[in-house]
Amino acid sequence: MEPGRALSAASRSLSASSLKDRLSKLTTTPLRPVAALQANIDFVPAKVPRKRRLQMLAVAIWSVLIVITTVTFLLLWSIPPLWPLLTFYTIWIRWIDKSPDYGGRPSHWFKSMVFWRYFADYYPASFLKEAELPADRPYVFGYHPHGIIGISGVPLQHLRQKASIIQIPSNDHRSPLMPRTATGFSKAFPGIKPHLLTLASNFKMPIYRDIILALGICSVSKQSCSNILKSGPGSAITIIVGGAAESLSARPGTADLTLRRRLGFIKIAIQHGADLVPVFSFGENDVRRPSPRLSFVD
Repeated sequence: MEPGRALSAASRSLSASSLKDRLSKLTTTPLRPVAALQANIDFVPAKVPRKRRLQMLAVAIWSVLIVITTVTFLLLWSIPPLWPLLTFYTIWIRWIDKSPDYGGRPSHWFKSMVFWRYFADYYPASFLKEAELPADRPYVFGYHPHGIIGISGVPLQHLRQKASIIQIPSNDHRSPLMPRTATGFSKAFPGIKPHLLTLASNFKMPIYRDIILALGICSVSKQSCSNILKSGPGSAITIIVGGAAESLSARPGTADLTLRRRLGFIKIAIQHGADLVPVFSFGENDVRRPSPRLSFVD
């Protein structure tokens, strides 16, 4: 061993004593990782009513429905006897089924399920009617804002439950956030058949596409808009005019409108003699808070 690397007896004893002091401090200060973890987490109260838990479950399922249906479809492929059926289903949704462009496959039974009532009551969703809309003409509903995922359009457009409708005169400026009743579009506007429109890519997702088709949701393509408005009086389409681009500016307390080069819905309305109806969703941008770490949202 080199002389420079040799340790004296004094240095050895000093190192041993300092090490002993440090170990003694660790033993006198026990670690409490569980307590520290609980201090940073807000747990759900144990006495949440059953109805409220069902409302939370309905919103949670809808929020991750694309993931649930995709995983389910992939798991079905693990069953060999189902391969011929799944192959035909894939071909059918890709190249044969044209329902997204022709009014979808709305199901009154599906839209009346209790699931959607729990979904609407979670927030809760309120519906304000300011004018009568006769069912003798087509309509184009211009919906704003988009929000992160445009979640309010589902309960407002497709619930058919027996709900109370608050009718506010056009000269009444009371806050629309005050009423706390459930929503029911068909009761407020009988004879009008609304179709919420979404991206055509959503109809490429197995199982998920059939769920939104049963809700009456259709493609937002030009062909789809024309086919629905031509189907007769009372036909209506709901277009979130800002589109997916508007979701990037969705922040709590704001309502920025993205409308540049997005006037196609007005042309569609003129071509088919449809009335334009503005729809504003109060609180849409407050439903979800984007993470500050996501640069594409900032």
